[in-house]
Amino acid sequence: MKSRGLPTGSEVEARLTNDPGFEWDGIVGGEVPVVVEFIVDGFFGYFRARGGGWSLVISRVQDFDPADASVVIFKIESLFGDWPDAGYMALEQALRFVENSISVFRKLQPTLPKQLGTDL
Repeated sequence: MKSRGLPTGSEVEARLTNDPGFEWDGIVGGEVPVVVEFIVDGFFGYFRARGGGWSLVISRVQDFDPADASVVIFKIESLFGDWPDAGYMALEQALRFVENSISVFRKLQPTLPKQLGTDL
């Protein structure tokens, strides 16, 4: 199994690294916030855990503002513990949320609405 050399050395890291539709892209890790930037199936993704929750957004546009609804084609978010627990989330936990969210995105992808003038 390939690894990006992240400190987790975890199975979820290896599964993401070996997924042919997934690429690490930019920041992975950190604390307050925990951030994972990636590309999935040609779309750009951003995971962020901070405060009392986490969110993952996917866009067609690289270097996008996650709050810009005009470019976001998929968003999933959840509460995580009490403030400020999410900002101190273990990287392995963050990667599990990324992996699970990508699975949801892939299942919904055929039903997502057309945006930005092109099909998904």
